[in-house]
Amino acid sequence: MNDRKQKIEENVERTLQLFNEIETIEPGPYFYAKLLSKIKNLQKKTRFSMRNFFQTVVLRPAFLVFLVILNIFSASFMFQETENQSQIREKYKIEMASEFSLMSNSSNLFLTY
Repeated sequence: MNDRKQKIEENVERTLQLFNEIETIEPGPYFYAKLLSKIKNLQKKTRFSMRNFFQTVVLRPAFLVFLVILNIFSASFMFQETENQSQIREKYKIEMASEFSLMSNSSNLFLTY
């Protein structure tokens, strides 16, 4: 038991000695400047301003409401079928049916108008 405890202590001592032998790594020449600029940018973002308040509380919801209204208007306009459109559709159906029946009853395949 004593031998095991002594081995553990030796391993701990060797590990601690390795910390003393580690080389320190020098940061790049612009590391601190970049770090400070990032910290300043974060501070600017967290500051309260009327502009940020106006953008987040007023403009974004207003823009979303505008998009929803525009979408509803576009969908209603797109799916609205007028009587004129239905008459044109029926006219094309009749013309297509007459053309195909004319071609199938005709003995001349190269018949033109």
